[in-house]
Amino acid sequence: LTQLQDIESEKAGAEERGRQSDEQFRELTAHLHQVLWAVDATGAKLRYFSPAYETIWGRTCQSLFDNPRSFMDAIHPDDREHVVRALAMRHQTGRYEEEYRILRPDGSIRWIWDRGYPVQHEQDDAIQGFVGIAEDITEQKALRDDQARLAAIVEFSEDAIVSKTLDGIIISWNHGAEQLYGYSSKEIIGQSISILFAPDHFQEHVEIMKTIKKGVSIPPYDTVRRRKDGTEANVSVGVSLIKKRDGEIVEASTIAHNITEKKAS
Repeated sequence: LTQLQDIESEKAGAEERGRQSDEQFRELTAHLHQVLWAVDATGAKLRYFSPAYETIWGRTCQSLFDNPRSFMDAIHPDDREHVVRALAMRHQTGRYEEEYRILRPDGSIRWIWDRGYPVQHEQDDAIQGFVGIAEDITEQKALRDDQARLAAIVEFSEDAIVSKTLDGIIISWNHGAEQLYGYSSKEIIGQSISILFAPDHFQEHVEIMKTIKKGVSIPPYDTVRRRKDGTEANVSVGVSLIKKRDGEIVEASTIAHNITEKKAS
């Protein structure tokens, strides 16, 4: 009888620990911004989708379990084919990672970064299912796209756009700078910006560096800069400060517009 009571007590303790573990897991996932998901080996049976699905997809988890097909229906038509292909290949590749758009019921579009991993049997490594995480990257993707557009504008601008450290070391050099000054980015990056100042204009360089170190931008003004071949170019130059989110100044950006022809006329 005592042994039976011990067995029952141990069983009850195990059930309580299991219940507490489930509660802790659900408490954790309830506060995650990402969607945790789990499916069977075929992908047809949904085992779990965390509450963040409702926030990101704009649909209830229950509606997904009632109609698993709604997951694929929510994917943007232009992205659906490559997602289907990736899901079909995950047994062979051993993993799954895709970016795709979803259409929410309110008509808005969100970008999703979704990745999954196989759950394998301990004895024979057979795939028992897949678990994964999906997150909304709409804002991050918009930021990346904006940065890419800005980088393209800088790179292909006819103006010379140069970034430098607060010590005057050149760290970026666009195509316009190559055209104006004659130096390629390979040979100029890492050099001091002072290389563009003729001896009789070196004090101008000193004053510019003092000004930007004080945290003051320099509005456009007309001056001259020295090219690689030693000739001088008339330019309109302005210097802007580049700051981190906390306001710390980390770099300065110089934009120079060639006004040589304008001066000559």
